[in-house]
Amino acid sequence: MLLTIMSSLAQEESRSISENVTWGVRKRFSDGKVSVPYRSFLGYEKGPDGNLAVNEEEAKIIRFIYGASLMGKSPFTIAKELTRKGIPTPRGKREWGQTTIISILSNEKYTGNAILQKTYTPDFLTKKRKVNHGEIPKYYVEHSHEGIISQEQFDLVQQRLKQPSGKKTRHYSTGIFSGMVKCGDCGSFYGSKVWHSNDKYRTTIWQCNQKFRAEKKCRTPHLREEELIQVYLKAVNKLFENRDAVISRLEKMLLKNSDTSEVEKEQRSLERELVVLSEMMQKSLSAPIFSAGGNDANDYDELADRYQEIGQRLQEISLAVERKKQQTTAIKRFCKFMKETGEVITEFDIEQFFILVDHMTVYGKGDVRLTFRDGAEL
Repeated sequence: MLLTIMSSLAQEESRSISENVTWGVRKRFSDGKVSVPYRSFLGYEKGPDGNLAVNEEEAKIIRFIYGASLMGKSPFTIAKELTRKGIPTPRGKREWGQTTIISILSNEKYTGNAILQKTYTPDFLTKKRKVNHGEIPKYYVEHSHEGIISQEQFDLVQQRLKQPSGKKTRHYSTGIFSGMVKCGDCGSFYGSKVWHSNDKYRTTIWQCNQKFRAEKKCRTPHLREEELIQVYLKAVNKLFENRDAVISRLEKMLLKNSDTSEVEKEQRSLERELVVLSEMMQKSLSAPIFSAGGNDANDYDELADRYQEIGQRLQEISLAVERKKQQTTAIKRFCKFMKETGEVITEFDIEQFFILVDHMTVYGKGDVRLTFRDGAEL
């Protein structure tokens, strides 16, 4: 009995300490205070004011990683290149892995902004961390510290990292058209292959990744990289023939997409309700007469069901708002490009390509269709 009582007291003390620590962490988050594990966070060090300060030597590595990604290099290729150059990882190891590269490429803190409370600890006993999918509030802090890369670069890289759902997944490769060219027959992505790699006739071709894997062979042809570039240039210049009509359509789309005030209002309301429900659930759990089958247990179950229901709705709204914001950003860049660029484009620009094009679809040697980010197809 004595051991049981002492164990209960120790557990209650552990819970109390955990709640106090959790409250302190969440209070810092709500105040917009950003902290990172400096020893393993590449690109930043602790400044005199206690905030993030750019480490210029490490920032060069971050810029190299983002630049390489924009040039079409896969995380695996970037990792191999950094290992070959003898550059240590954020934890001081010699070997880079593609997981580390993806983590750097998807970290918004390199833009000077920060999303706080991405993970949390639901159980103070196991202390296992869980990814926050809307169970508790997240906080977005703008301009919390000096950025290393621009927001536009970050957005473009996120588009490169995204993978479509389903079996026909996007294949990373070392080429600039990786994940951007689809097969008109099966819907799979094209991948790059090098022909005559050891002689003067070396060339890079693109063909369907499933061409020889499926039972029915795809009829779509392979295309040289130079041919895809020429198709892109031809399509963009054709788009410029109706520049005014395109700009007018883009501006109408912006007006339609930019207003997210009603949805964001509901989002904030649901976040506040989740906080209230969480507090009510904690009170219900700590009630002295809480027991299986009792009133408090029934109340807790009802609160938990409501909490889950609101959490799912909040996740749906958050995804919808994020998609709308990304689409609006892409359309703005598209519109700016159309207004500022000259009449004829003669050189291929990788950054402009990702700003304008959503994907290309190959149906035949003379039938390649470009789908632009405003929805237009040529």
